[in-house]
Amino acid sequence: MEKQQTIVLCGDSLLLTGVQACLADRPEFDIRRVETAVLGDEQHLCALSPDVLIFDLDMGNKLALDVLKQRSDLLLIGLDLDGSQVVVLSGRQHPA
Repeated sequence: MEKQQTIVLCGDSLLLTGVQACLADRPEFDIRRVETAVLGDEQHLCALSPDVLIFDLDMGNKLALDVLKQRSDLLLIGLDLDGSQVVVLSGRQHPA
């Protein structure tokens, strides 16, 4: 069995609850949820060793940038239901 990808969902929105429900039956993912109260602590998020961090864009991008500074290998996905937007951030380098 291959290693599970750890996906951390940050926030308490209904949109993230839906994402969590969609991914819950996927055995290749270890889904963890972090409520809004601890979101100011990027070290706590990094300690969860996520492969992917999915967050609400309305929380602001400061959290995403702080976490990306700590873990440049991390894939960040920001979701905005109201604006129908998805923003993907990655610090990984890819050859041109």
